[in-house]
Amino acid sequence: MAQFDRETKLPGYTLLEMLTVSGQRPRKVALPGYTLLEMLISVAIFSGLVILILAVFVRTTGSAARVSVLREKSEAARSAIARITNDFRYIYYDKQITLGDPGDNGWKFTGFYFINDAGFNDVVMLLKHPKATDQQLVFKRYSTTSDSLSPESRAIKVREFRGCKIELINGVPTVYLSRCDNFATAEYQSMLDEGYVLNNDINKPIFNGVRPNDPVFSNITGYLRISMNFKSIDYLKKLCGSTEIPDGACYKVETVLTAEGVRS
Repeated sequence: MAQFDRETKLPGYTLLEMLTVSGQRPRKVALPGYTLLEMLISVAIFSGLVILILAVFVRTTGSAARVSVLREKSEAARSAIARITNDFRYIYYDKQITLGDPGDNGWKFTGFYFINDAGFNDVVMLLKHPKATDQQLVFKRYSTTSDSLSPESRAIKVREFRGCKIELINGVPTVYLSRCDNFATAEYQSMLDEGYVLNNDINKPIFNGVRPNDPVFSNITGYLRISMNFKSIDYLKKLCGSTEIPDGACYKVETVLTAEGVRS
C-alpha cells in the first residue's frame, strides 16, 4: 500500500482560505430585533394608550359615583315626602279641636296647624285612620330644627301620639295630649339617614301654607306646602346655592298638599 507524503495537500481549502475568498472580509450577519428609536416610539404610543384608558375609567367611575349619590338623595327625599303625604290623607277635618293641656294655652285648630317661632318650623296634624273612632286619633308633629353650631342646616324628625281621645269639656271638643295612650314613651324619630340633612334657607321655610279655617284667609280646607332641599352631611356648615357647594350636591323637592289631593 502506497504511503502518502506528509507534504501532499489534500483537495479543498483551509479555514483561512475560505474566510478570505476573493480577498473579501467575512460579512456580518444582521440579527432580527428593534432599534433604540423604534423602541422609544413604541413605549410612547403604549403610554399614551394607557393614559387614555385610565382617563376614561376615572370619568366613568366618577359619573357612577355621582349617579349613586343622586339616587340616594332622591330616595331620601321621596321617603320623607311620601310619609307626610300619606299622613295628610287622614287629616281630621270634622271638628275644631282645642288642646287642653296647660302648656297648650287652649290652642284651637282644625286638621293641622304650623309652628313657626323660637327657631321651629313645624307642622302638627290630627289624624283619623280608617275604621278608627274619635277615641283613636293620632297626633303627629313634624319638626325641623337647627342648632347654633350649624345654622345652615336642619334636621327633620317626627313625634307621634296614638290613642288620643276627643273629650267634650263644657261642650267643646278637646284633646289632652297627656292622656294619649303612648304619651309617656313617644319620642322624636329622625326621618333622614345619618348621611343627609336639610338645607336651612330662611327665605324658604320647609313647611308653610294656610291652616284650615284660618281667619285671615277664605280657604276653608287650607293647604300645606313642603319645600325640602337635601344635601350631604359633608356640607353641614354650607348653604346650597353657594360657591362652597359643587353643582349637583343638593337635591330639592317641593310639593303642595290639599284636602283634594297633591299638587307638585
